[in-house]
Amino acid sequence: MKIAVVGTGMIAREALNALRMVRGVEVPVLCAREHSREKAEHMAQEFNIPHVVTDYAELLASHAADFVYLGIVNSVHFDYARQAISAGWNVIVEKPFASTLAETEELIARARAAQSYVFEAMTPLYMPNFRGIVERLPLLGLVRLVQANFSQYSSRYDRYL
Repeated sequence: MKIAVVGTGMIAREALNALRMVRGVEVPVLCAREHSREKAEHMAQEFNIPHVVTDYAELLASHAADFVYLGIVNSVHFDYARQAISAGWNVIVEKPFASTLAETEELIARARAAQSYVFEAMTPLYMPNFRGIVERLPLLGLVRLVQANFSQYSSRYDRYL
């Protein structure tokens, strides 16, 4: 399977580290903004990615992969995913998938109409803490309400205080 990666930030780097450990996955192209070209070229060299592009429309027109992975700033997830689906791509979107329920419903409807896949990169069902919860559910008895917050302390948070 070929996956085009969009983004050069921390999340995209983590995704590239994970993707290179999966047998049968190839990343043929890395897409970044023009002002991040140098960073993208270094990442491409580090991860053996043969092509770097700085024009998202060019990437979408190329159909150089089976999926496009969006590891970019949250505020553009919806727009980039919508463009990719409209261009006939399968899309993997980092969390958050979209900003609103309406955006989520639109992406799903567009993907169904285009017979494309669109999904969020986050898969808590396979995380050890989720399995632990499932294993312990019978100990609780009847559950009437669950309220949860899935978050973590960002390594970058202190810089903004």
